[in-house]
Amino acid sequence: KRYASHPAVLGLQPVNEPWELTPIKVLKTYYWKSYKRVKALAPHWKFVLHDSFRFGREFWLDFMRGCPDIAIDTHIYQAWMNPGTKEDFYSNACQQKYTITDIENAVMPVIVGEWSLGTDNCAMWLNGFNDNLPGFPKVICQLRHCPIESTYLGKGFPGTPLDTTKPIQGPYGTGTSGPSFGLCPVNSNVTFGQKTPEDELKFMKNLMSKKLNAWLLGHGFYFWNFKT
Repeated sequence: KRYASHPAVLGLQPVNEPWELTPIKVLKTYYWKSYKRVKALAPHWKFVLHDSFRFGREFWLDFMRGCPDIAIDTHIYQAWMNPGTKEDFYSNACQQKYTITDIENAVMPVIVGEWSLGTDNCAMWLNGFNDNLPGFPKVICQLRHCPIESTYLGKGFPGTPLDTTKPIQGPYGTGTSGPSFGLCPVNSNVTFGQKTPEDELKFMKNLMSKKLNAWLLGHGFYFWNFKT
């Protein structure tokens, strides 16, 4: 009620990235109840549901058909793809327009609610603190000197200032990612044969243009501000 008439609020998404193994019937029931509650309090709001990483008409065909002001949110990343060539990533970006068009025509409007230009799992703590997915990263990552003093965490935070004489410290998750001997993993910029920063910039620009060209067939896209 507090924000129902606020001009800065376009709409609401009741949950972000629900687990992909959530029973689809349970999730749809939750969305239905949320939609009715939102519309009762703010009838002009848009209602956006996340696809739970199941972006296909077989999951959503006929769901909420005829309901006004709805859209489906999908998050499209390439950081978890298997290593490949530049052309593999370009092709993957271009083919996304077919799925988006299919959902737009058969189900409901599509919003790419998160996307980035990351092509690997190198970025430190991408998959959680001191954690990574089993088998990742699948490419050779760059290592850069970590900040010794943490202005982000503040003075006195455990583990700061960073001890550059020690390897990565626990606890760990199912994988590992973290500072080791003062070095932190960042993205790989040699995976596609880049030799200069200009090569990397050219590749990223080309990849971005292909992504955006595909997503123009939907109803918008939002860039994720982290290096995912």
